[in-house]
Formats: sequence, C-alpha cells, structure tokens
Amino acid sequence: MPDLHWEEYKEESGDAGLFVSTVSSPEHSLAEGLVASFIGDTKNAVDLLWEAVGAGDHEQVGELMEPTYHIVRFELEKAVETLQEIPRQKLRPKHRDCRAMMKESSRRMSKNSPLNVGGLDPGPFIREITTLLPALHECLLEQTKKKKRLEVLRGYKRG
Repeated sequence: MPDLHWEEYKEESGDAGLFVSTVSSPEHSLAEGLVASFIGDTKNAVDLLWEAVGAGDHEQVGELMEPTYHIVRFELEKAVETLQEIPRQKLRPKHRDCRAMMKESSRRMSKNSPLNVGGLDPGPFIREITTLLPALHECLLEQTKKKKRLEVLRGYKRG
C-alpha cells in the first residue's frame, strides 16, 4: 500500500488546512490509470454485446462481435505498448502482474483474430474477456495481498 503524505498549510482565511496524498511515482500513477482505464473501456465496449446476448438477438450479436473485438484489442494493445515503455523496476508488483496478464491476453487474442483464416470464434473471445477483467481488477486492488495476486496471475495464465 502506498505511503500517505500529510502536509499542513494555511488557507486564505488563515485557518489551518491539511493536504493528504499518496507518495507515488508518476510511473505508478500512469500504470494504475492505464489498467483501470482499460478495464472500464473494455467493460463499456462489451456491455452492448452483452445486452444483445441477454436479449437473445443473434443477429445483433453477430453484427457486434467483430467491432467489439477490434475495440477491445485496440485498447489492450495501446495499454500494453505504454506499459512496456515503463521500466520494470519503476512499476509496483501489482502493475507488473497486470502487465503480464495483458501481454498474455494480447497473445491469446491475436490467435483468435477475425483477420485469421476461419475468422473470429466468439467463445474464446468472450471467455478471454470474462476471465481477464476480473483478474486485472483483483490484482489492481490495494487490499489484494501478494499471495492472492500470484494465485490470480497463475490461474489466469493457466487459462
């Protein structure tokens, strides 16, 4: 858990104020934001597809599957590329674990691309998203201990 930084300051009225923040590097903030943003953006992209599945609208599911894949894949590649630019020693362990899962997801998704012969198989794509997002979320939580994070990472990599 990051250390808290407390700093007293004078407000314009003359009263004392207290500024509280976490002591973290810009790399930590960037990595945290990237992974959290990826989770949120991916969930938003998948929500419309999920609604169509829930409604039993097979035609709409078919229309939405490939665009959803491309949105998720774009967000994933963008996040992985940026995380790769941050040196390993500058990342917190939870961000390194998230990066490892995202790289594995990228590898898996590339095997199931609509551009490959045979096209996109919806089953593995949906399974990938429904296992990746909860795993990233669990690893990103401050209260998740190292042992649990490693279990989540190993479980995700086993598929």
